[in-house]
Parts: sequence; structure tokens; C-alpha cells
Amino acid sequence: NNVVSVPAQIENTYEFQDLALSSEYDSFYDDSYSLINQINIVLERLSSLSFFTVQELDQLQAEMLALRAYAHYQLLLHYAQSISFSPSGDHLGIVYQQATINVGVDFPERATVQESYDLIKQDLDAALALFQQAPFLENGNNISYLNPINTRALYARIALQMKDWNLAATLANEVITQSNVTLTPQSDYLNQWQSTSALSETLLQWSAPLNSDGAVSSSIAAYYFDRYAASEDLINLYDNGDLRRQWYSSTSLPTQIGTTLENRTYYQVTKYQENSAVVGIRLTEVLLIRAEALERITPGNPTSLELLNLVRE
Repeated sequence: NNVVSVPAQIENTYEFQDLALSSEYDSFYDDSYSLINQINIVLERLSSLSFFTVQELDQLQAEMLALRAYAHYQLLLHYAQSISFSPSGDHLGIVYQQATINVGVDFPERATVQESYDLIKQDLDAALALFQQAPFLENGNNISYLNPINTRALYARIALQMKDWNLAATLANEVITQSNVTLTPQSDYLNQWQSTSALSETLLQWSAPLNSDGAVSSSIAAYYFDRYAASEDLINLYDNGDLRRQWYSSTSLPTQIGTTLENRTYYQVTKYQENSAVVGIRLTEVLLIRAEALERITPGNPTSLELLNLVRE
């Protein structure tokens, strides 16, 4: 209706007014546990898949365990308090589901947040011990599959959330030194940002789902690009020399201002046009994880500043 307004689901979330019985996050909860249940079905049937080699089965188990850990991590972020909410993280977290659920029969209890993170670590450690040299499936882009490097990167992110600074620093350093990936050069940043291909420093990307015809069935672009745009208030926050000013395309929309209708300029981010994949984690974040972890361990650590400046430059 040409009036600028904040969607109710965004406003309710921002103001902590989201209602449990009509929550926009209900479907995320259901979908996450559906995914976890499917993973558990696969894991429980591995011994019967005799048509795969031992190496293929180890790789499949590794990918499943890492995905199960990451799905539970996302659930913790959405539905539980931070681990520091209680002194020992012994406040309630989520149901950590390690076996399939029989509907109407099984009613699992929530673990504490500390227990939940311990189980995530258990799954990730087991996955890292099982990974082989190649993904279980080989179609598509290899960075769309979990491997020892990007699993360590996700593990470092989770360790930082757990406030396990030593583990976060160690895992991040392993990724930095072993990934053979370098930071995106400043000179190429804008071109890579606007491309539908992955950034050169991407360690893991979530590919857009395809339908049976091979066309993209859902993506960030399909959901957000025609629904939301930022006003000039956002662009004006950036200095003229700030590269981020160039990350948006402009569009003119009729807008109700008082009693008159005026054309105003709005902006949409260019990264996810044409239904491109979504960055899961990239090298920049891993450097920042190591920088923060080292700073937490030893305030004033010069390596932290060096890492930060590498990203800034």
C-alpha cells in the first residue's frame, strides 16, 4: 500500500514479543528435528548398506554426524539461552536426538546447554576421525559438502559460542594453515560479491535446492529480493570510500509521505541475485574467530591485531 512499515514477525522478534503458539520459528523447529530424524535413520542403517565400501560408509557417517551436530547447534542458538546464562551452563537447552523418534511413544527430555554442547563436540570429534578424501556424493560443487576443513571451521565457530577459547583458537589455526584458501583480494572483492559463483575464500556453501527439472526451487533471492529493500538511511551510514556502498542495487518505489505519493530510492543487496548459493562459512570468519579467541586468552595479544588487520586490509 506504498507505506513503509515493519513486518509483524520482524517487529515481534526484535522486541521479544514472539508468541509460542503462532511463532514464525515453529516451522524451523519442526524442519530441524525432521532433518535430524532423517540423519538418525541413515546412521542406524549403515551396517545394512553392504553395497558401499568401508571408505564410503565412513565418509557417509562423517557427513551425517557433522550435519547432526550443526543442526543441533542451530537449534541451540534459536531456542536456548547462551551457555553463560548460568554459571555452569546447567540451564535447560534442547532435546539432543541421537536416535529416531517413534511418534506418540518417545518423549525425550531436554538436555542442559552444557550437555548439548558436549554432545555436539562428541559428534564433531567422531566425524573428524572418519572423514575420507572425497565427499560421499560427487555431483555439484565440492564446497557444498562437508569435509575435514570446513567441519573444523564450523567447529571453531561453535567452540567460540561455547567460550572454549583454546579449542576455537586451535581449530581456527588448523583451518588457516591447512585449507590452501586465501582471503579474497580487495581488488577483486566487488566483482566476486556480485558474481553468482562462490567467493574464492568460501569454505562451505549451502546450495539452493533444485526441483526435478533442475531449476532452483527455493533460495534467499526468491524469498527476500522482491519483498524487502533498505532505505537510504542504511547507505548513508557508510562513508563514501566504504566498499559496502557498492554492494547494493537501487530501485525507485512510490512511497506515501504524509498525504502525497513520492518516488523514493531503496536498495537491495546484490549478492544473492539469480538464486545463488549461500555462504556457510568463509576464511574471513575463521581469522576473526582465531583473533577473538587469542584476545580472550591473552588480552592485548599482538597476533589478534595482526589477524584483524589482515581482514581490514
